[in-house]
Amino acid sequence: ARGIVVCIPGFGLHRSSFTALGQKLAEQGLLVYAYDVRGFGAYTSMKARDRIDLIKSTEDLETSLKTIRRDNPGLPIFVLGESMGGSIALQLTAKHPELIDGLIAAVPSSQRYKQWKLVSKIGLSIATGSKEPINAAPTVVNRATDDIALKHEWVVDPESRFTATPEEFLAVSKFLSNNKKYAAKITKTPVIMYQGVHDLLIKPEGTISLFRKIGTLDKDLSLIGRSQHLLFEQGQFSNNLLNSLCDWIKNHSPNRENGVNGKQG
Repeated sequence: ARGIVVCIPGFGLHRSSFTALGQKLAEQGLLVYAYDVRGFGAYTSMKARDRIDLIKSTEDLETSLKTIRRDNPGLPIFVLGESMGGSIALQLTAKHPELIDGLIAAVPSSQRYKQWKLVSKIGLSIATGSKEPINAAPTVVNRATDDIALKHEWVVDPESRFTATPEEFLAVSKFLSNNKKYAAKITKTPVIMYQGVHDLLIKPEGTISLFRKIGTLDKDLSLIGRSQHLLFEQGQFSNNLLNSLCDWIKNHSPNRENGVNGKQG
């Protein structure tokens, strides 16, 4: 192995959405870990952890990264997050740069198209005191992809989750609102951001604005033509995108042998 990639999925999806990417990266000599965010995937059937909690998920990842670093002292670690997972990866990198050698954030912005529709539903629920879950699938699924088969797969997948209580949505929104503040705190860790040009869910200008806030000079922004919201999950990546990602990882892999040019865990 020549490196490690830790993957964090976006809202509604879970660790298995990175299966195809993990297989391809493994062929390039990279160890790949994919994690569920609390409230999604395997957590949906776990009492006390079925609630969406991005702060606790960030703490979970911190603990895991320390273990991975301890068990693999000679390998660089890259964190890859998409959409909501990109925000988690960004804030995690800002808080713990000693654990991460590179940040790969795909569409991490919170600026969405037609965001007012979901915001209105949340506002109405809060005003009426309702605690009933709100279904975000019409907004997230329908605008994330035009692939009918993929939409159906998400809807029937028992580990996918597109509903949340008003309180959970507010907590997610509050977490995402801190992205720019934490982006400015990333002053040394290399960063690459990706944004699909034809993304109908996240506004490209939101990702570009967030990219400008990144404090480090070692940062790259890649705008992917003809790509919708998902760039890495569910096997939506192209060979060109995969090759560019692997090249970036290779170019940002320090020599960690005996602690040379690297951080010690």
